[in-house]
Amino acid sequence: MEIRVLGPLEIVVDGRPVEFPSAKARLLLAALVVRANEVVSADRLFEVLWGAQPPESAANTLQTYVAHLRTGLEPDRARRKAGQVLVTRQPGYMLVIEPGAIDAVRFERLAEQGRRELATAPADAARTLRAALALWRGEALSDFTYEPFTQADISRLTELRFAALEDRIGADLSLGEHHAVVGELAQLVSEHPFRERLAGQFMVALYRDGRQADALRAYRRLRDTLVEQLGIEPNPTVARLEQAILEQRPDLDWSPLEAARIPAAVPARPAPGVSGEQAAARGRAAAAERRWQDALECLSAADRDGALCGDDLDALADALLWTGIALGGDDLATARSAVSELAGLADVFASPAIRAAADTAQGAVLLADGDAAGAVECLSRSADLWRDANAPYERARARMLLARALHARGERSRAQGGLQAARSAFESLGAGLDLGRLAAFDTAVADRG
Repeated sequence: MEIRVLGPLEIVVDGRPVEFPSAKARLLLAALVVRANEVVSADRLFEVLWGAQPPESAANTLQTYVAHLRTGLEPDRARRKAGQVLVTRQPGYMLVIEPGAIDAVRFERLAEQGRRELATAPADAARTLRAALALWRGEALSDFTYEPFTQADISRLTELRFAALEDRIGADLSLGEHHAVVGELAQLVSEHPFRERLAGQFMVALYRDGRQADALRAYRRLRDTLVEQLGIEPNPTVARLEQAILEQRPDLDWSPLEAARIPAAVPARPAPGVSGEQAAARGRAAAAERRWQDALECLSAADRDGALCGDDLDALADALLWTGIALGGDDLATARSAVSELAGLADVFASPAIRAAADTAQGAVLLADGDAAGAVECLSRSADLWRDANAPYERARARMLLARALHARGERSRAQGGLQAARSAFESLGAGLDLGRLAAFDTAVADRG
C-alpha cells in the first residue's frame, strides 16, 4: 500500500488507486491519514464529518463509512475478519501503516539526508533533494485545503518543501550551476517576495552569471518590499551580500568546494564561578548582543573552503547565544532572523559546523514555538553534524535541547536517556550544566517551551 498526500490524497493498493465510495468516506480517510498510527476518537471523527452538530445516526453512519474504507484498503480480506489496516481501537479508529508507505515521510527522510550532505557533498545533496522534491504532485492535501484538521500538516509540509527547495538551490550554487538556476530563482522570488534566503541566492546567482547590476536591483526590490509592506530592513546577511557585490569581492566568485577541514578538537569552555546570578546573566545578554554582528562578520570573512578556526567556532556559539537571548525575551522574530542568517551562511560555506549551528538555532525556535516534532528533526540532524565537525560542547548542547524536544513530544523514555547522555558529555568536558553559554541559551529556550 502507498499513501500519497503530497498533492491530492491518493491511496494505491497493489498498484491500483482506491476509489472512494463517497465524499464523506474520503474525508474520513483523510482524517485518519493525517494521524496515521494514532487512535482518532469517534467524537473527533464526528466533528470532522459533520461539524459541531452531528446527526443522531452519526455512529451508525461512521461504521458504514469505515466498512466501505476497509473494503477498499484490504480487498482480499475475508468477510467478517477483523481489519489489519483500518482497525478499531477505543475510543475510535486507527490507520495502521508503515511510515515509509507515506510519501510525506519519504520526502522528509530524503530532505533530511540531502541537508546532511549539503555541507560536504553538494553533488549528492542536489541529487537527493531533487528526488525528494519529485515526490510532490501539487500542494499538500490539495483537495482538503480548507479543512481545519489539515491546516497544521499542510503548513508544516509546505515549509519543509520550501526548505528543501532552498537547500537544493544552495547545492546547485555550490556546484557552479548559477546560470542554470537564475530563471527558476527569478520566478520564485517574484512569487515569494518575503523569503530573504531565496533573494540572497538570486543575488549570488545573478552576480556569478556576470549580471552585477541585476543582482543589485534584486536587492533593492527586496528592500523596498520589506520596508514598504512590513516596515523592516533586510537581514544583515543579505545587506552584507549587497555590499560584497558592490565591492566585487573575490570570495563571491564560484570555486570548487573541498571537504571541510575541521580542527581535531574544540577546547571545552571554562565555567565562570558566578554564572546563574542575575547580574551575570544580564552581562552575558549584553555581551551577546554586542557580539552578534561581530560574529556574523567573522564568519562572512572566513575561508569558505578551509577549516573554521577557534574564533569562527566562538562566533557560531555567539550566534546561537543571541538566538537564545531573543527567545528568552519572547522575541521570536529576532530569533527567526538569526536562523535565516545562519542558513544563508550555510549556503556559501563548506562547513558542517555552520550547517549544524543553523539547525540548532532552528530547532530551538521550533521548540519555543510549540513544534516539538519539527524541533526533534532539526536537533537530531544538528547533533550529528556537530559530531562531524568535532565540536563536542556544541553537540552536547544540541542533545540537551533534543531531550527537551522529545519530552515535549511525549517521548519521556527517550528524553530521559538523551538527557543523561548530554549530562555525561558535559561532565567529560568539565562544563557545569547550568553555566556559561549553555545556561544563557538553553534556559531561555526552556522558559519559552
